[in-house]
Amino acid sequence: MLDAGESYVRGIGRPGWRAGLLYYRAQVLWALGQRAQAIGVAEEGLSLEQRDASGPGSTLAAHRWSLGAMLRQVGRYDDARVQYQA
Repeated sequence: MLDAGESYVRGIGRPGWRAGLLYYRAQVLWALGQRAQAIGVAEEGLSLEQRDASGPGSTLAAHRWSLGAMLRQVGRYDDARVQYQA
């Protein structure tokens, strides 16, 4: 479903809207134990949300909080702190 969603938003000329889909993809990857990949996807989603926050889905704060939690859980405390403080 996430792949179809990403294809759709690209097809309608709204690639920035992928941010919300990437948020959920990161959550799924995290739940599957694919920690490094989940963090990479969460970082990409945050970057897109910062550039184009007009799309549906998670807020910038939700992206930051989620990424911060992931980083904290893998021991990257300084990186997590940056996300929480932002």
